[in-house]
Amino acid sequence: LIDITHQEMSQIIGKDVRTVQRDLASKAVAKDLEPLIYTLKMLWELTGEDPVLLQRWLREPLLAWRGVTPISVLLEGNTAAVKQLVERIYLGDSAGY
Repeated sequence: LIDITHQEMSQIIGKDVRTVQRDLASKAVAKDLEPLIYTLKMLWELTGEDPVLLQRWLREPLLAWRGVTPISVLLEGNTAAVKQLVERIYLGDSAGY
């Protein structure tokens, strides 16, 4: 639906891909995924529940981040930066983005 693979999820939360594939419903993996899920939920609402727009937003370079894409920041393990940006947009404080 949102085009984030198990490989990408494992990289985002710093777990082995086999762990994510096997234990996606486990409490430990779910806890690690909470910030990502929270961020994606806000994006889902911001994009009018359009998976294509959500995917495009994640993969398009942002001028404010000097051409870095949100998905690449997530893959570096910096979910907090993407979450903070999405929260600012979601809450209406998107100045500079």
